[in-house]
Amino acid sequence: MDEQQTTDQQAEPRPEITVPIPPCSHWGVVEHFCRAAMFFNGGARAPDKVAGFRLLLASVYSCRAIAELMLEETDPLRDELTVDREGLTNLLVAKLPHFKLIERIRIHDFHRYGLTPPNPDATTKTMMFRGPVTLTVGGNGPGTAFFTIGRNGPEAFVKGCAKVKQRRPLLDVNGAFYDESTNRLIPLRTIIREYLMAVPAMIEEFNTLYKSPEGHTPYEGDEVEAEAASE
Repeated sequence: MDEQQTTDQQAEPRPEITVPIPPCSHWGVVEHFCRAAMFFNGGARAPDKVAGFRLLLASVYSCRAIAELMLEETDPLRDELTVDREGLTNLLVAKLPHFKLIERIRIHDFHRYGLTPPNPDATTKTMMFRGPVTLTVGGNGPGTAFFTIGRNGPEAFVKGCAKVKQRRPLLDVNGAFYDESTNRLIPLRTIIREYLMAVPAMIEEFNTLYKSPEGHTPYEGDEVEAEAASE
């Protein structure tokens, strides 16, 4: 497991997200891109490392919301897109770097025990692995199961009648998160920046998936709320 990313965090440049957003008929997608970029830029500029990390975590929520709103359009009852949920998910995974990692970070922060900023004054590395991970042995015979975290990241080993089940595992070391696709620990700032930089191109492709040339059809009540807000 490459730890270079964690040791180089202080030297990493902090460019802001300023890329133009292509037109999109789904205003929620655009809104969450703006929020994600705003929180990212605030976190990147923050002189206080703890406050900066918290702003980056806030950005993660809107990063995930961008994808969730796109996926909601695959609802068969709405009949909006030319692809189903599985097809769009595969496209998002291919086009948006760290797509699955962003999802797991958000899940562990919101649905599990929550994430906390790393201690900026720590002199040693702090590793946190979040599961759950279930190891079971027995049933039809003897077996062995164990789980370890080494140079190749989290690894499970089984023998005989045993199995290991991981449910959205998340490993972080001093605020850098393990990405199994590259076998590296990547700072949260890098994860978000690379994800957001790819979103405009994803929006352009997403626009082409609508069956109607007008794009997104407002949900029932959306027009009324929009008119009320403009009065």
